[in-house]
Amino acid sequence: MAVTGYRAEIDAGQRFLEGIEPDENIVLLFHGDADGCCAGAIMYRTLMYSGRELVFPAFTEKGENVYSESLAKRIMVREPSRLIVLDTGSRPRPMIPNISTMVIDHHQPAGIPPVDVFLNSHGVEPPAPTALFTYDICRQFVPVGGLEWLAAIGTAADLGPDADFEVVRDARERYGMKAIRETISLINSAYRTCEHDVPTAFQILIHASSPIEIVEDVFPETALLRRYRQEVNSELKKALRVRPKLSGQWALIEFSSPALVHPLVAIIWSRRLPNNIVIAANHGYVGAKVHFSVRSQLDLDLIDELKKAYTAAAGAEFAHGHPRATGGMLSGKEFEALKNALGS
Repeated sequence: MAVTGYRAEIDAGQRFLEGIEPDENIVLLFHGDADGCCAGAIMYRTLMYSGRELVFPAFTEKGENVYSESLAKRIMVREPSRLIVLDTGSRPRPMIPNISTMVIDHHQPAGIPPVDVFLNSHGVEPPAPTALFTYDICRQFVPVGGLEWLAAIGTAADLGPDADFEVVRDARERYGMKAIRETISLINSAYRTCEHDVPTAFQILIHASSPIEIVEDVFPETALLRRYRQEVNSELKKALRVRPKLSGQWALIEFSSPALVHPLVAIIWSRRLPNNIVIAANHGYVGAKVHFSVRSQLDLDLIDELKKAYTAAAGAEFAHGHPRATGGMLSGKEFEALKNALGS
């Protein structure tokens, strides 16, 4: 069931949570970046606080997505009666059939999956990233002041630490800009590292009471997150040595890295080439697939631009995400066809 209208969506999410019995098995599935991980931590802590103690986080492995069969098998081992999916994007196909499911997201939907409750803030002004959306749903179930900082970190991660939302303004005043930026950097590093160690980032988020505790090494996980950040920065530095190939409005950068640095490469080069659409293509992230990210400083819908440039049926892993931040995953043969379509 899809619900429209931000207030109505919040109400629908709250009704879903209220309907969960204390003895139900609940699986949380969320995107591994700072917004998704903070949303997952907000939902986990809310459920635990409200007496639903059988809550199990599910983590995607490198190259997986919410529709991967390997992920579904791991989830089914838990025999869940409820599935809550956060910040993963959506398509018009079942996620895991026969499980009562709620989806909370903010990406442009590629379709609406057949789930019990489908909540999406795409198109809401001002935009609400998934961590903030999840917090607005959960806030009535938890004490005041407990989870706002998680909403702030997730929102700032997606929209920048200057984002004009009350939770972000309060976090800037209470914790300082430096702590917010540092926390975002550390959490995202776990997702981007070659190890794709989202569980470590999640563990620190469900135990910390503020970003200060994360950046001041109260938890031993912070040292590991710092090591991950060094690794990601090293991989990014190598990838940025590759010069782009220009063809019309398109700028293509191809490299090979086991770390998820292609979005960062695309962002950096889009600032260096403000009149181009940048594609950063990583040939070494997972197996034989080519993972790529698309960014531009131009006022364009990049999903539309990508689909117009390459009209061949590229499957579900093509041109997803946001109009200003898209990308995909293609086979080597498909990526060569994309390059030919772009004139590269």
